Amino acid sequence: MSTPIVHVEIPVRNMARARKFYAGVFGWAFKAFSPRYVMFTTGEGEKVGGALVKTELKELPADGGVTVYVRTDSIKDALARVKACEGKVLQKRTEIGGDNGFIGFLRDTEGNRIGIWAAK
Repeated sequence: MSTPIVHVEIPVRNMARARKFYAGVFGWAFKAFSPRYVMFTTGEGEKVGGALVKTELKELPADGGVTVYVRTDSIKDALARVKACEGKVLQKRTEIGGDNGFIGFLRDTEGNRIGIWAAK
């Protein structure tokens, strides 16, 4: 079974400053999905990418921090395994829209919030 990370969201307070930082440090390329959601790619041919997400929070709580999404073949099956392994389901399978697949959220046994993604 393969369960790679497929998408990461990084909360930012200043979008321009964050874009400049990540482009300068890592060479990431950006494409704005909206003014508050700017997609990035980590390099040519790389499968993991993500987005900078604008937030107004003064402090970033654990649930508003970086969100790691793990790809799965079945969100329903993955969430069933979460319960069996003493984790907690935070959000059941939810359609993203725009033919972008489905997501769900869980909390692991350590309290981390993790996203899961499936194409169907």
